Amino acid sequence: MTKVLEESSPENTGVQTMSGLRYRPLIELGHGGMANVLLSVGRGPSGFNKLVVLKTMRNELVTNEDLRKMFLAEARLSARLNHANVVQVYEVADTALPCIIMEYLEGQPMSVLLRALREQFTLPMQLKVISEVLAGLHYSHELSDYDGTPLNIVHRDVSPQNVFITYDGVAKVLDFGIAKTNEATNQTQAGVIKGKLSYMPREQLLGEPVDRRADIYAVGCMLWQAAAGSKLWHEVSEGDVMRALIDGRIPKPSSKRSVDPRLEVIIMRALAPNASDRHPTAADLRRQVDQYLADKSPKTSMRDVSELMLHAFAEQREVRKRQIHQVLSAVPSEISPPIPEGIEPLVRSATGVTTNKLLARPNKSHLIWMAMAAVLAAVVTVSGTFAYFASRGGHAQVQDSKKPAASAQIQIRISAEPLAATLSVDGRTLEGNPASIKVTGDSSEHEIRATLTGYEDYNKTVRFVGDLSLEIMLHPMPAVPAVPADTVVASPKLNVPTAASDSRQPPSASKKAKSNCDPPFYFENGIKTYKPACI
Repeated sequence: MTKVLEESSPENTGVQTMSGLRYRPLIELGHGGMANVLLSVGRGPSGFNKLVVLKTMRNELVTNEDLRKMFLAEARLSARLNHANVVQVYEVADTALPCIIMEYLEGQPMSVLLRALREQFTLPMQLKVISEVLAGLHYSHELSDYDGTPLNIVHRDVSPQNVFITYDGVAKVLDFGIAKTNEATNQTQAGVIKGKLSYMPREQLLGEPVDRRADIYAVGCMLWQAAAGSKLWHEVSEGDVMRALIDGRIPKPSSKRSVDPRLEVIIMRALAPNASDRHPTAADLRRQVDQYLADKSPKTSMRDVSELMLHAFAEQREVRKRQIHQVLSAVPSEISPPIPEGIEPLVRSATGVTTNKLLARPNKSHLIWMAMAAVLAAVVTVSGTFAYFASRGGHAQVQDSKKPAASAQIQIRISAEPLAATLSVDGRTLEGNPASIKVTGDSSEHEIRATLTGYEDYNKTVRFVGDLSLEIMLHPMPAVPAVPADTVVASPKLNVPTAASDSRQPPSASKKAKSNCDPPFYFENGIKTYKPACI
C-alpha cells in the first residue's frame, strides 16, 4: 500500500519511509508549470537500490495554499491508483516541499512516437496502444473509496502527451494533475477550464459537469488522429475550434484520407457532441476497438510496438545508460543536482547528513551495489521520462557534467505554440515547427529562440550534452492601453477628424477589444485557463 509521509520533526533524523529508502537525486529530468522532476535512486538496507522519480512542487509556488492543496490532491489521488496501465506512485511526502515518489519509466511518450516515427507507428499499433489506455482509464473510472463509495474519477487531460509507452511494450496513463473526483479539494473554480482544447469535449469547454465520457471523447480524438494521420483540429484556430465544439460540428476522419467506414463509426460515436450519445464506458469502447483489431490485424501486439521502439531509440537508450552509470558511480556532491530546499528529510542518510554533504567517495562494496543496480535497470534511459515532463511545463534541460565524445550525435527536438512561431538555434533558423535536428554533443552553451509577432520572444541557453526535447509556449505581448476618450493630445499637426470618422470605433480600442480574446486563454502558475467571455 502506498504511504503518505508527514514532515519530520527537528529532532528526527529523517522521514521513515514505508520501504526504509532514502533518495539520492541523480539527474534533473525537467521543470513543469507546478513541479520539478528528478531521477533519483532509492537506497535501502543491505545495499538495495531502486531508480525512482521525485516530483516536487516548485519552491516559488509552495506558499500558495490553493496550489499546495492541488498538488497534494493529485498525489493522494495518484497514490490510490494501482493498475498496469496507470503510472504507479510509491509514496507521498508532505514535507516542507511536497514530493511525490513514483515509478521510473523507460520509454517514450506516445506524442514522441507520433512525431518521430510517423508511418512506422502504424494504425494497428496505435489502436493497440489506445486499447491499453482505455483499460487504465476504465480502472480509474471504476475506482471506489475504501468504504465502497465511487470516486467518479475523470482524468480530463487524456492526450498522446499523457500516454507513456515503455520499451518493453506497456502503455501507461500519466498525470492525473487536473483529474476530477468527488473530493472538494479537486473541484475546478468557476470560470476556469482545464485541459487541452484539442482533446476537450463541449461540456468541459462550457464548464458543465463532466463524467467519464469526457475521457472517452479525448480518446476519440486520439482514434481520429490514428485514422486520419493528423490531429483532429490541426491548423484550426482556437476560436474556430470553440465554435465548432459548441455547434457540435465534428469533422469525420475520412475528410482527411480514406478510412474504413467501420472504424469511422466507432470514432464518431466516441466524439458525439452530446455525452449521452457516446460509448457509456471506456471498457465498451475498448471492446469495439479490440474487435476491430481482431478482424483486421489479429497479429498486431504490443510486442510490435516494443520492437519498433527498441530499434528507433537504441542510440538514445545507450547514451542514457552511460549517463546514469556515470552519475551512480560518482561522488554525490560532484555530479548530482542540488537537493531542492524542503525535501532534505527524504535524502538524509541514517546519521542525518544530507547526500550533498557526503564528501567521501563510496566504498568498494557500495560501488558494486550501485553497478548492480545499473545492470538490473536493464538498459536505463531518461530520455522518455524527460520528454514527458518537459512537455508539462514549457522548458526543460538535461545536464551531464562529463563532456561526451566529440563524435557523439544527439537529437534536438523543439516545438512551440502557436505553430506559426519561428524556431532558431544559435541564430540559425530551423525548418518547420516542430523541428528536429542532429548535432554533435559538447559542453558549450547554445541559444534556442522562438519568436512570433505579437508574442514575447523565448530565449533559453542550454548545453547539448544529451538528447533534448523542448516544448515552448509563447505568451502574448501585453496589450497597450487605449487612450481614454476624454484625453486631449496637443499637437500642431493634429488633424481634426471628420464627422464620419467620429462615428467609428477608435482603432486602438478595436485592437484592444480583439486582443482580449486573441488568444482566448491565459496562463497562471502553468495552468492554461480559457476566458469564459470568449466562449
